[in-house]
Amino acid sequence: MQITLVRHTAVAPGWKFICYGNTDVPLADTFDEEAPLVAAQIDVSQYDRVLSSPLSRALRLAHYCVPEHIPIEIDDRLMEMNFGSWEGVDWQRILEKDQKVSAFFEYFIEQPAPGGESLRDLARRVADLLDELYTADAQNVLLFCHGGVINAVRAMAGRITLQEAFEQILPYGSLTTVHLDDLIHMNQLTLE
Repeated sequence: MQITLVRHTAVAPGWKFICYGNTDVPLADTFDEEAPLVAAQIDVSQYDRVLSSPLSRALRLAHYCVPEHIPIEIDDRLMEMNFGSWEGVDWQRILEKDQKVSAFFEYFIEQPAPGGESLRDLARRVADLLDELYTADAQNVLLFCHGGVINAVRAMAGRITLQEAFEQILPYGSLTTVHLDDLIHMNQLTLE
C-alpha cells in the first residue's frame, strides 16, 4: 500500500503568527496560483481512494485536484493537531500569558496543549486511520491534510523523530509518499 499525503496551500498571511491547528482558517489569495502546481503533480487515476481533512484549507485543494466524479471521503482523523484553548490566539500572547507553553514545547510529544491534544494523540488517530485503510485492502491512497499529520506519518516511517515534528514542517502544497511497509507498528507508536 502506498500513501501520498498532500499538504494544503498557504494560509492567509494574517494567520502567520496565530496558533491554529484544527481551527478552520482561510487560505491565502495565492490559492489560484498554488493549486494548479499541486494538481500537476497528481494523477488521481492512480489512487483507489481519496480522503481529506474536513478543514476547508485541505478540502478546497482536494476539490480542486480531484475530478467531480471521484468521491472524496472526509475523515476527522486527518485534521491538524488540536491546540485547545490556544486555538486562534497570537503565539506572542500565549508565550507571555501561559507559562505552560515552555513545558508544552519541551514535552509536546506526551503533553497536550490546555484542552487540546499531544503529538502522540495526533499520531495515534492517524495510525488508526492508516490501519483501517490497510485492512480495507486499498493499494494507493491520496490524503489531503496538514503538516502535523504528514509529520506523524513521516515519524512512523522513520524519516524523522517525533521530537523533530515541529521543526520540520514541509512546505505548503508539498506531496509526501510513504509505503506502508516503511511504517513502524502503527498501533503501537513506540516512537522516541
